[in-house]
Amino acid sequence: LANQVTDYLIAKGEYVPAKEKSFRPAPANRLDRNTTGLVLFGKNAEALRCLNALFADKESGSLRKIYLAICEGEIKGKQLLSDYLAKDQKTNRVRVLKNEEPGARAIKTAITPLALSKGPYPKTLCEIDLITGRPHQIRAHLASIGCPVMGDPKYGCGSAQMLHASRIEFVNPTGALSYLKGRVIASEAPAKFKETAERLFGKDILN
Repeated sequence: LANQVTDYLIAKGEYVPAKEKSFRPAPANRLDRNTTGLVLFGKNAEALRCLNALFADKESGSLRKIYLAICEGEIKGKQLLSDYLAKDQKTNRVRVLKNEEPGARAIKTAITPLALSKGPYPKTLCEIDLITGRPHQIRAHLASIGCPVMGDPKYGCGSAQMLHASRIEFVNPTGALSYLKGRVIASEAPAKFKETAERLFGKDILN
């Protein structure tokens, strides 16, 4: 992805490697494997520095990261999950803890259910506000309440993971990005996600 962005900017004349001493276009955020959606890049060193600062400032609310997820089970009402996350380096998995332990990091995930499927094995379409941003956070947090992401091969079951980074909201950016205040960048869910959502929750559910 970084190479694609770099080639695109070179073709537009907005990035000239020969004139740069150390800067190279790079992502300010990353997505878990099999998660779709938005990744933001800085086109110059100052923009990337400001983007990195916004993503690192996890709880000020200056930047909101909104995801769509189809979860197993039924989630009733809005929830704010506040726990701790510990990573197992050997298995590349994380554990959600109720109490702080050495090496564990605080996590917060806000969940808003949007629709519930019918039948004996319900699914819930959710909007996720990722307040902190740790690797595997959404997937592990949802699994910890018994509602793993549908198709999550690591914390649930299946191979078509229904998790999409759908929106980034610039609430109160500062510095070189202050002109983006109030701006919302959105990414339409991919075809597989849309097809699954419409089958479970009804036509035009994502419109």
